[in-house]
Amino acid sequence: MRTLTFPYVTVGLVGGVLIAADYPEAENNLGLALAKLGRIREALPHFEAALRLRPDYPEARQNHGVAQRALR
Repeated sequence: MRTLTFPYVTVGLVGGVLIAADYPEAENNLGLALAKLGRIREALPHFEAALRLRPDYPEARQNHGVAQRALR
């Protein structure tokens, strides 16, 4: 089994989000991958999309808050 690094995982997640546009977990996971790469500004819209799709999604809400604080 081949281990993939974050840029490759991000590319895979972007494809997943494009295919499953109404899947809040995919949006949240893409936001997490981007945040781990230091791309916080790019991650925020994905956390927001996850919350639009499922407003009661606690992980997305927490990740969104952490990302917002990181930009201050």
